[in-house]
Parts: sequence; C-alpha cells; structure tokens
Amino acid sequence: MSTQESHDFLRPWLAFKVIEFFEAGYETVSSSDLEQYVYNFLWKRHKPKKYLEQLYQINAISPNDYFDYQSIEAQVRNVTSLNEIDFSELF
Repeated sequence: MSTQESHDFLRPWLAFKVIEFFEAGYETVSSSDLEQYVYNFLWKRHKPKKYLEQLYQINAISPNDYFDYQSIEAQVRNVTSLNEIDFSELF
C-alpha cells in the first residue's frame, strides 16, 4: 500500500476523531490538523505496520495529546522578529 493510499484509508477515522473533539467542545480542530499530529508526532519514529494498530492509536488520541503537541509546536516555531507577530488579537 502506498503512502497516499494509507492516508486515504485513515482519513475517515480522523474525521470521526474530529467529530469527537467537536462534541467535547474543541471546534477548531480539523481533520488535517489531526493528520499532521499523527504523521509528524505520533508516528514520527515508528508507524505501526498493521492497519488495525494504526486505527487503535488514532482512536486513542485525546484532546490533551493533541494540545500538548500544539504547545510544543508553538514553542519551537521559528519567528525571526517581533515585527512578524500580530499582536492586534491581544488587545
């Protein structure tokens, strides 16, 4: 199975997870956000070979897991100067 086919098989399960997040009150999380979390963090070093194990891991994602990842991403994001940050939302 190619990488693209693997992504296609997992997209419906990520969509179900987005619905679960939405029902828990997290309305801004999208399927592509979760896909980035799964491929760039959860499976960064080891992607399960078995499809059912992949589904199990996706099903086990909690909002805390996802937002911990987002916190790490915010801390390591490369911003070269304060001029690039939009502070208008803070006021």
